[in-house]
Amino acid sequence: MSIMLKSGKARILAMPYQDNAPGMDITALIAKESWVKQNPDTARRFKRALERATAYLKKASKEERDGWVSKYTGVKPELVGQMTLPDFITEFNVGSLKANLDLAVKHKVAKPFDINRMIWK
Repeated sequence: MSIMLKSGKARILAMPYQDNAPGMDITALIAKESWVKQNPDTARRFKRALERATAYLKKASKEERDGWVSKYTGVKPELVGQMTLPDFITEFNVGSLKANLDLAVKHKVAKPFDINRMIWK
C-alpha cells in the first residue's frame, strides 16, 4: 500500500476494518484446541515470548523497531520507514472479534456463535 500510494497512481477508497470498527484487531494467532490441550506448557511459553517481543517493539525507538521489522520480514529498511506499522499490543481485543463476527453474521458469511469459546486463557 505504501508503494502504491507514493506512486500517485492509487488512492484509498475505504479502510474496511477501521471504518466498521475503529481499533479492530485484524490479526491473531490460532491453534487447534486439541494441540493446546496436549501442549499447554509450550503454548504458555510461546504466548509469553510473543508478549515479551511485542512489549519490546512497543517501547523501542522507531529506528530500532523499523530495523527489526526489516530484518525479519525482508522488507527494505527505507520502505519500512515509510510504512504505517500496526499498534503493538499484547491483549487481544475481544470486542473487535465480536464486531467482526457481527459483520460476518449481518452479511450472512457466518452463523452466530459464542466467541469466548475461541479464546484460550
